[in-house]
Amino acid sequence: MAKPTALFYDFFQVLRSRGWELGWEQYELFLRGFILSKFETKAELLNFCKTVWLSRPSQRGEFEELFEYYYTKVPEQFLPTQLSKASVNNSDSYIPEEAFSSPQHVASPPPESPTPSPTPAPPTASPPSLNFDTIEVALNIDSGQGESWATETPHTFSAKEVSFIFSEQKHIPFTVRKTAQNWRKMRVPTQKRTTNRLDVSALVQQVAREGIINKLPYHRQNVGTQQVIWFSDHGGSMLPYEVWERQLLDIVRTTPNIQRTEQYFFHDYPSPEEADFKFFTNRSHTEIKTLSAILKNCNKQTAIVFFSDAGAARRRFDSERLSVFLNLINTIKNTTQRLVWLNPVKNTAGTAADYLAFLLRVHYPSNDELKRLILEL
Repeated sequence: MAKPTALFYDFFQVLRSRGWELGWEQYELFLRGFILSKFETKAELLNFCKTVWLSRPSQRGEFEELFEYYYTKVPEQFLPTQLSKASVNNSDSYIPEEAFSSPQHVASPPPESPTPSPTPAPPTASPPSLNFDTIEVALNIDSGQGESWATETPHTFSAKEVSFIFSEQKHIPFTVRKTAQNWRKMRVPTQKRTTNRLDVSALVQQVAREGIINKLPYHRQNVGTQQVIWFSDHGGSMLPYEVWERQLLDIVRTTPNIQRTEQYFFHDYPSPEEADFKFFTNRSHTEIKTLSAILKNCNKQTAIVFFSDAGAARRRFDSERLSVFLNLINTIKNTTQRLVWLNPVKNTAGTAADYLAFLLRVHYPSNDELKRLILEL
């Protein structure tokens, strides 16, 4: 017996393998919508999948073809079924007999002395308004007005019925707790700063030595002044790894000894501009900041982290991308040597990322690799 897989997970993976820009959050969104909704027809499920995963109208045909194939592999308990129908049958309601008679069964009236139809007695209560074209109602509709309508409680799938519940923690290659512990071990520059806590021991020594209190002594403590610059490659092939990066950034920003963390964005590679490089201060690419302006507030203790696949996700070698990164790395090393690269793609053979490993330290974001990265910084 084949091991059951997640609902439409193979379908989702095939779309990603064909170059569709889909992230894990979109699969999680699909699962949540499927569990919380009740799809009555196959068409409704198809429209929901299109809403979550189809971004380009030109790919609709390919999407529908794959949907038809993987729909046949969905377990029977998850298939959308038509709601049970029940005809409205109310003896108190006044419904003309002719409304239910088919034309071929109606006898022609005799030419002589036709017998008049008896007039039905008027209903004791006002009849419900009925549309004879659609006289069927779904069983799961509850009017809430006290009529004798059949009701059915909508069924929601429990965790035991669903073979796979998606969680961000399942596909992240590192554990949050271990990574947070490693970042606390990072070498950081410190400064002596005066606190607002009175140093009683020093005060007693001052009185014993001088006989008076000239100045109140306060405790001093070492405070980390580490600055981290984070360059993010986002969009395109990096879309599936945004959850990884967001989790890592949250850890870095909450590390006590790191005083300031700045994040800048680029797509594929930063745009060169004469002897400088352009980065963006937001994901919408509406504000630009040059590398020289960023490095102006940095020093040799500043740690710089790149989070990018450098073309490894699409298995391509881009000479232009490599040339830009070579110049960019050399420029940064003139300011600080604390430069590392996080690549979320393991297999980098034959891509620009493979060549970058000769210039700086490149790590996959696993627990062991992140520990080495912290020690190198």
